[in-house]
Amino acid sequence: MKHAYAPIPWYGSDCRLGLHVDFHASANDVELGAVDVDALESQLRCMNLDFVQIDSKGGGGFTSYYAKTPGATVCPVLKGDLVKAWRLATRRVGLPLHAHWIAMSDGLANQQHPDWRRVDEKGATDSERLCYRSPFVDACMIPQLLELIGDWEIDGIWVDGEAWHMLPCWCPNCLAAWKEAAGETPAPSTPADAAWSRWVMFHRSGFDDYVNRYADAIHARFPNCRICDNWSLTLSQPGAPHLHVDFISSDDAAPYGVENIRHEARFVSTRGLPWDFMQWLFYGNRVMHDPTQPQTVRPLEQIQQAAAYVLALGGNHQIYEQPARRDGGLIDWRVDRIAAINCWCRQRVDLCRDAEPWEDVAVLNSEHHHERHATGANLLWSFDMNALRGAVSAVLARHRGVDIVDEWALLPRLDRFAVLIVPEQEDVSDDLVSAVKAWVHNGGRLLLSGAGAPERWGAEFLGVEPGAIAAAATWHVPAGDGRVPLWSKTWRLAAVTKACGLGVLSRNDDLLRSQTPHPAATIHTVGKGVVAWLPCDAFAFYERSRYALIREFLGGVLDTLGGRRDLRIRAPLAVEPILRRRADAHVIHLINRSGGFGTGPSDSAVEQIPPVGPIEIELALSACPDAVHAAWEGGALTWSWTPAATGGTALIRLDRLQIHEAIVVKA
Repeated sequence: MKHAYAPIPWYGSDCRLGLHVDFHASANDVELGAVDVDALESQLRCMNLDFVQIDSKGGGGFTSYYAKTPGATVCPVLKGDLVKAWRLATRRVGLPLHAHWIAMSDGLANQQHPDWRRVDEKGATDSERLCYRSPFVDACMIPQLLELIGDWEIDGIWVDGEAWHMLPCWCPNCLAAWKEAAGETPAPSTPADAAWSRWVMFHRSGFDDYVNRYADAIHARFPNCRICDNWSLTLSQPGAPHLHVDFISSDDAAPYGVENIRHEARFVSTRGLPWDFMQWLFYGNRVMHDPTQPQTVRPLEQIQQAAAYVLALGGNHQIYEQPARRDGGLIDWRVDRIAAINCWCRQRVDLCRDAEPWEDVAVLNSEHHHERHATGANLLWSFDMNALRGAVSAVLARHRGVDIVDEWALLPRLDRFAVLIVPEQEDVSDDLVSAVKAWVHNGGRLLLSGAGAPERWGAEFLGVEPGAIAAAATWHVPAGDGRVPLWSKTWRLAAVTKACGLGVLSRNDDLLRSQTPHPAATIHTVGKGVVAWLPCDAFAFYERSRYALIREFLGGVLDTLGGRRDLRIRAPLAVEPILRRRADAHVIHLINRSGGFGTGPSDSAVEQIPPVGPIEIELALSACPDAVHAAWEGGALTWSWTPAATGGTALIRLDRLQIHEAIVVKA
């Protein structure tokens, strides 16, 4: 896996825990910048940090430092240079300092330059978003950032208000660029238009060019300044990392963040760049910025649970704080909360860093399929990820290790995986189809889903007669000793030829009176390998429903694939593994995903996570381990060795898991 741009190296493998603080300066501030640097220094030391990100320009467009560049607007009531104060405090503590800087959501620039605004499909200007093709980039953004980095000695820039907030633009500049790219094809106006996906990807490409333009300008002047564009190169942007950024970062405001983090981290960890995930210290139920749901701090266990995924997969972990005090300082009791979080994380850093993936199951996030299936207008969130998320959840329910990979990351290391799942992605590349077919012939295990698989992969490869397509229908599939309804946008009513059917479809739960001849799933031996097929949108339905019997159905198909299994885990459903290798050990991370107290619609916090167990592990090895131990939580662990003709099996039992444990098997 090669990058077109060589990123600036991170600060080192010891630099793992960060703090992000922003204030979004406004004209209503009365004390911003009047921070006590000595007190701030003491607070920074207390939190056990490795790097810091501080606000420099928020969504209002005011800078919280004394900018001199033309076009910059200093907060009119600034009592002191906030960035300078934080630079001084971080210098004393020996911490790198990044600046948080809002770009395309700059409210002042939008107000002062209406001609720089994004234009919607009806010709109206957008009062929240600038156009990335507007003069703002060269007239304001680049000069202001160069001044900030140089005069305030900033180590990195974290640009916000970006792709996650952006929509397509119909301004004259964008329409002219579209005509040059698309010829006489008119610019679409709604997702129903045939050219909509092309239109969204045209803007994604243009937005990426803008990111590279400002990044190149900064790197030309300050070659050691690290740059991040918030949310770029994450799960919704698969494909070769082509941006000239130095690290990947994203923040999650969702009240219950584990659901998102467990997917994002599994993908971003395959990108070949330093990365972090930023958890908000605070939350409000359901809707952000609802005055009837004022925000409060998250429970400690909730943040630990989500941080476990980030750390186990080799990422850096940030906490985002937005203090109620407006002088630029922090609140002591909340500082203590951050210190407790980082103390817990610090215990895990040494074992988590410098580890490599231990491949088992890969779930594909195809960039070629992705770019043809935009379903909405947002440049980042316009893509239906339900099938991918459902596939990952189904695999984890079987206690197997899983990575999310795009074609760029998968093809060079396909042979390392035991199983590949392609969940309802029919527009994959020819190169991928050819490589995967050869891999299956040589012993790989492939699981496909979706009604279009016979056309993309070939009916002969699947061992079926494709049959008719049924649209928007519910059929019942086998699950354990029962049946379960499964709705799919499209079904394939297939017949087996060389494949074997895994149960049949029925019209309802009464199999004897409503069964059909059509298989619910198929499995076919191809050379030394096996391909299984689900002829419907099974994984997307599971993500939307989370029916236990659908999980049982999908797990049964996955088990039937068979193949290489050097690790087997028997554990409660809440336990999710992350598998890593170190030079001298196998590391089996176990995360307890239980929700703890509360099951009502307002219970978005996770607290009082109950311990789960026991957990039993069978690990096939070439020789008896030197040692096996549990790293952090103190649960009782026993193990034994059963020799075989070649090597043997380590049998490991852990009596309880609280939040995050790692079983270390020393070679």
